[in-house]
Amino acid sequence: MAQYDSVDYWDDRYSTDQEPFEWFQRYSGIRHFLTPRYLTFSKQNVLIAGCGNSELGEEMISDGFTSITNVDSSSVVIKQMKQKYSDDWQKTLRRERNKGEDDADTKSPNAKTTLPFNDKSFDLILCKGTLDAILCSKNALDKVQSMMTECHRVLDDQHGVMVVISYGDPENRLKYFDTSLWREVKTYTVPKPL
Repeated sequence: MAQYDSVDYWDDRYSTDQEPFEWFQRYSGIRHFLTPRYLTFSKQNVLIAGCGNSELGEEMISDGFTSITNVDSSSVVIKQMKQKYSDDWQKTLRRERNKGEDDADTKSPNAKTTLPFNDKSFDLILCKGTLDAILCSKNALDKVQSMMTECHRVLDDQHGVMVVISYGDPENRLKYFDTSLWREVKTYTVPKPL
């Protein structure tokens, strides 16, 4: 089984390879989904869940988005992103990781997926490969459910949109949205980049 759910794997990867890498799609391949046709809100508080060292946020800022927040479980990539981008321009945060055997949150199934934000903080959540990485883990279904619940919690419930980019077949990914949390779910196929 791939180690894509392991923080140590990602810390090691970003320590040895600091070149930006785009999982699955570049911004140009998904940009048309982030237009007024699909997004009906005037605010633009965007969360990129599992940002890695992608330049997605940078490209979105250049395209007119005004508030991008990156989160990732890798402290190495977050340090690199903070060095690259000023916090005034693009916020980069490390998702809280609980350490220590005595920490009660460590035992919670939400420990890896708890987001340090208030309810309804974001208008748009982009998840580019993060769902796929979590699906490589032990107890994947519990972790995915926790991730989806947290994303729903921090997403504005009036107009918020979550965009998930995955290599998985839509029918295999739709089941993770098959709860009462999500009012409407649509799928679109985007050609693989050349």
